[in-house]
Amino acid sequence: MSQILKILIADDEAPARNRLRDLLGDIENISIVAEAKNGKEALDFAAESKPDLMLLDIRMPLMDGLETAQHAQKLEPKPNIIFTTAYDVYAIKAFDLNAIDYLLKPIRLERLQTALDKAHALQPKQIEALRHMGIELAVGVEVDKARLWKTFQRIRTLVRALNNRRGLRRRHERPPEDHWAVRNEAYEQELLGRYYAFKGWNGEGIPTRKTLERLDLGDVADDLERRGILSRNIQPQGMSA
Repeated sequence: MSQILKILIADDEAPARNRLRDLLGDIENISIVAEAKNGKEALDFAAESKPDLMLLDIRMPLMDGLETAQHAQKLEPKPNIIFTTAYDVYAIKAFDLNAIDYLLKPIRLERLQTALDKAHALQPKQIEALRHMGIELAVGVEVDKARLWKTFQRIRTLVRALNNRRGLRRRHERPPEDHWAVRNEAYEQELLGRYYAFKGWNGEGIPTRKTLERLDLGDVADDLERRGILSRNIQPQGMSA
């Protein structure tokens, strides 16, 4: 049975806190230990309640979520961080702070569950239990290695999707003029296409819906389709329909 995950919620808007509380009520093995209206309050409550996980909004008065996460790294035990925000522009900065996930509002139950599954796997008590079972963490447990690799892929794919939203397309990805002694446009495009296929991106260098859903980023695929950036009909380079 999984350890109980102690969670602190921090959001300056009461409806947002209520929404998270309702969603968490449908998830097993969690306990909400505190709710805060700003970052300063969140740190004070965290020092008292020692949560395993902090669900942080980013735009809050007195102290925003990013600064709160920085200070939270000094707490003992150090809580994991998941950002919950309506803004995608902070994603890269959030992952620089070692956040284990970044949830865009309105938050869906499935996405929240996936994020909490990672938090459960990263609990110190879980890792310590593995040590007592005689498992060498230096070698790794297969399920944990897979989760960590998937997390890495999710972060890289999310950053790629954000750059696509900002306008990044295939035409922008040319090597520097002095990269090759002799330029061969056809060969460069072939290599780029193979790279896109390997990454699970379409011919424009945009992650496909299949790739996004495999990484539990179906909501990102929905957003890209609504914006007309991603089409279900565009296949990864080098793949047939």
